[in-house]
Amino acid sequence: MLDVKFLLPSFTEAEAVRLAEEWYGLHGTARTLPSERDRNFLLTAESGEQFVLKISNAAASGPGLATKKPAPAPVRSSPPCPRKPPAATG
Repeated sequence: MLDVKFLLPSFTEAEAVRLAEEWYGLHGTARTLPSERDRNFLLTAESGEQFVLKISNAAASGPGLATKKPAPAPVRSSPPCPRKPPAATG
């Protein structure tokens, strides 16, 4: 079995909150989620709505990276219907 280790992107919860505010106009909190290669955060907006912010690993490449969404996806229990909030700039 191949044992490959990745250095996770270096982002803190505070930086995730700042990025969510700057890029998407989302104000709230962030909690780190587990990940093998990327840095993932559960964002909880002031409204209570939750999103996942994924910061991809710079070492990642190929078709798998192209399928990742460039914006946080909301967390929903049912039905699973991903959508992204509009950018703060529209």
